[in-house]
Amino acid sequence: MSEPTLQIEGVHAGYRGARVLHDIDIRVPAGTVTALLGPNGAGKTTLLRVAAGLLRPSAGVLRLDGAEVTRWSASRRARHGVCLIPEGRGVFGGLTVRENLRMMLPARGPRGRVDDVLDVFPDLRNRLGQTAGSMSGGQQQMLALARAWLTGPKVVLLDEVSMGLAPLVVDEIFVALDALRSTGVSLLLVEQYVDRALAMADTVHLLDRGRIAFGGPASEIDRDGLLASYLGATTTP
Repeated sequence: MSEPTLQIEGVHAGYRGARVLHDIDIRVPAGTVTALLGPNGAGKTTLLRVAAGLLRPSAGVLRLDGAEVTRWSASRRARHGVCLIPEGRGVFGGLTVRENLRMMLPARGPRGRVDDVLDVFPDLRNRLGQTAGSMSGGQQQMLALARAWLTGPKVVLLDEVSMGLAPLVVDEIFVALDALRSTGVSLLLVEQYVDRALAMADTVHLLDRGRIAFGGPASEIDRDGLLASYLGATTTP
C-alpha cells in the first residue's frame, strides 16, 4: 500500500512555551478530503501552520509521500507540493489579478496553467487588469485559491475559505474544491460550516483543546452531537 500524501505523527506544538497541540496524529491519503473541525481556539490554524512548515513542532514527525519533512522550511515544502491557502484571502491588493497570478507561478517544479484557473473561476477572466484589492471578498478568495491550481500541489491546506462569503459564492468555491480533489490532490480542510465539510470530507478529525477528540470516516460522525458539544450551531449558509 502506498504512503498517504501527508502524515502527521505525534505532533506537539505551540507558541513561546505555551503548548497548543498535544500528540496529534492525522493521515491525509492522496485524492481525499480530510476535514479538521473544532471550536475557536482548538488549534486548527496552528496545525495547518505546522503542516505548512510555518511553525516547527516541539515533538513529532511530519511526512510527505513517506519522506520525513519535519525540519523542512515552508518554502521547501511548497516546492515539494504543500500549498497553504490561509484565512484572510492572502492576495496582494495593490497588484492586478494578472500580476497576482504571475507571482503565484513557481520558479521551479510543476506548475499549472493560468487558463485552467480562469476556466475554474471565469469571473476572474474579465478582471485580469483590475487591482485585487478593489474586488469583492469572494473574488479575492477565488484569486487566493488560484495558487492551488498554479503550483501543482500534492496537498492543499485550506483555512476557513468560506469565511465572510455570500452563500452563492461559497457554493462556487466548494464546486471548485471538489474539482481540485478529482485531479488527485489531497485537501486538509478547516471549515466553519459543518454541513459543507461533512458533505465533502472522506475523513473527519475533531480537535478539542489541542487534542484529537474524534478521528474517522465522515459517515460515522454524529452531526447533531458534534454541533451541540463542540461547534455551536454553525451550519451551511
